[in-house]
Amino acid sequence: MSKAQRAVFPTSMLMVVVILAFWVSSLSGMDGNNHTATSTSQTQTSQTQTSQTHTSSRANWLHTSGIKIFNEASQEVVFNGISTMVLFGYEPPTFPSPTYDESRMDEARSHGINLIRLEIGFSSSVYGIPASQQTPTSLTYNVGFFPALDRLVNECTKVGLWVNICFVMGSMSPIGGAWSSAKGAGVGFPTWMYDQSWSYFNKYYPNTAVGLSDAIRDFWNINDPTAANVRTAYQTWWKDIAYHFKNAPNVIFGLWNEPQCGGGETIWGGTGQPTQVQGAQMYKTFVEQTVDIIQAVAPNHLIFQNDAYFWYWSTNPKIDRPNIVVENHAYTRIDQYSDPVDNPTNDPMYFINLGWRYNQPFFLGEFGGIEEGNLQDRAGTIHNMQFCNSLGVSWSYLSFRPFGGTWNPSAQTWIDIENNLHPNLKYF
Repeated sequence: MSKAQRAVFPTSMLMVVVILAFWVSSLSGMDGNNHTATSTSQTQTSQTQTSQTHTSSRANWLHTSGIKIFNEASQEVVFNGISTMVLFGYEPPTFPSPTYDESRMDEARSHGINLIRLEIGFSSSVYGIPASQQTPTSLTYNVGFFPALDRLVNECTKVGLWVNICFVMGSMSPIGGAWSSAKGAGVGFPTWMYDQSWSYFNKYYPNTAVGLSDAIRDFWNINDPTAANVRTAYQTWWKDIAYHFKNAPNVIFGLWNEPQCGGGETIWGGTGQPTQVQGAQMYKTFVEQTVDIIQAVAPNHLIFQNDAYFWYWSTNPKIDRPNIVVENHAYTRIDQYSDPVDNPTNDPMYFINLGWRYNQPFFLGEFGGIEEGNLQDRAGTIHNMQFCNSLGVSWSYLSFRPFGGTWNPSAQTWIDIENNLHPNLKYF
């Protein structure tokens, strides 16, 4: 990622519970910290079947064909959406979410959008379960996690929203690095995975930007066994999520929000480090392996694949799997993105072509943030909506959350969104 990209594309900081035959009789009074339930693919069937309400005869499943997305009725689908903050908080999380309930899903839908991104942290899904009960291939989840997530997904089903379940990582917990010096203050991997209390991974990283960058590199360096068990656990998490929602046609899997971003130091290409080219190839291999694991249990879902933060966006390789939608984020007009190496001709289609060059759809997964420190100005935000709509490209505004003593978007921004929706939106 170039210095210019860091300035323009800031990282937003903002998981499968098994219901056993002896499940607790009520979730009321649950403290969210000390209730556990084993949750592996082999023991999820009851939870999956009983908690989801996806039996509609509507044209449900989506698929990609070239640069477009279609439903089962062969109608083109374009997403105009909005993003939440981290759904259940950091560590400790709160189940159900104190910020988002069914009425908030209804509110979002009332403004005409057809997609909502729910930001999820691995750390919140397994919080309160001792590290000794977790293995790379078998994870145990907090008993509050899946019921809390299901209630929102089910409400979205009722009101016609697609749901992007998006894995977010603001830190390799407890390494806040450039984001935070407080243990557990970030979202992503559970603290026990990185504080040397997990027997499957015990490397120490300093709580600095360099430490965070080293942890990120170790994760993505699949030729180095250092973090192999962390990588396996991540894939197990996605396998469990996919199994849980395999019968939910309105759920989309967002693999990783802004991968390889956050440390602020060199990930690839430094002295003794793999090159950018090697890093890109390892990224491709690992992401395709993860997609294969997901699609083995849930073959019909769209998958949003966020470009990795290499030095240049164009370095990102093609993820050569079905139903992939290439995602990237921008807090400036995407038709004015310029870089002397990455886009020397100032091609206004450069950003869109990050997906289209591979004959895959493109999704502008974050932009806007007008009231959030003026991440992007209002005129540029509106222009991005209009530009994407003119090309049939999907977008999702950031964000839908409390901020600065009020809720965003503001009334004016909601009006701007409503006035700039794609003219032929479909709903789930």
